[in-house]
Amino acid sequence: MFLLAIKSLLRFAEGRFRVLVQSDGTLTEADVTAIHTHLPGIEIWTPQDTKRNILEKLPDDLAYAVEPGKANLFVLYQFLLTFFLASNFEKVIHLDSDVVFPYEPRHILNWSAQGGKGFHFPGGNNLHAAFVALGITGNRVNTNGFNAGVFGLESNNSFDTHCLELLRKIITEAPELMCRWETAQALIALTLDQSSGSVPLNGEFGERVATGWSTQEAVTAATVIHFVGTTRFRNWYYPTIANRICKELGI
Repeated sequence: MFLLAIKSLLRFAEGRFRVLVQSDGTLTEADVTAIHTHLPGIEIWTPQDTKRNILEKLPDDLAYAVEPGKANLFVLYQFLLTFFLASNFEKVIHLDSDVVFPYEPRHILNWSAQGGKGFHFPGGNNLHAAFVALGITGNRVNTNGFNAGVFGLESNNSFDTHCLELLRKIITEAPELMCRWETAQALIALTLDQSSGSVPLNGEFGERVATGWSTQEAVTAATVIHFVGTTRFRNWYYPTIANRICKELGI
């Protein structure tokens, strides 16, 4: 799925992006070989690589949080790595492996070249109420309408400060939230809210988006589709689109 996700985007922007894969630890040697064959020069970080890079920037009082058993490490790794990478690069686009680009995402490509306000896939977050209860709400980016399957951000010097403040608050006041994978999505939205801002892909940004639950008309027209969970097999949308893209790529 990852190869389809990234190659469906790169076919419209060859040589434009530096690609980093964040492995969850399940990639086999054969998987890694296949990825390098399809995408020469790509970087693949193991969980150990990710942890090491995070610890280089994580303050001592929060370092314990990345140890097994303290939290859902996916939460920390996705959340922290996103913003720490943004400190090293001009722009960062995060892409889940269950996303495909059936057609050219013109607005995303324009953003990658020209910059501007960040973007995100529209959606929901069932932890919205929990964050509201803690007094953490977004003024410009609504956590209840933010999906981290696809989002882009420009580098901002305030990222580190904002994301670490939020992390401290959650660990101190509601540590149970650190065991929920949705927490990363909410924390990303809230950090963007307090720094650079972000707009939905299908709003003023202008892309056509869909999910596995969308109508056939929406799926057929979409430039970006996020196939969450088993919805990718609804009406055979994902296999049909994947087959077409693979034929276009000659694979």
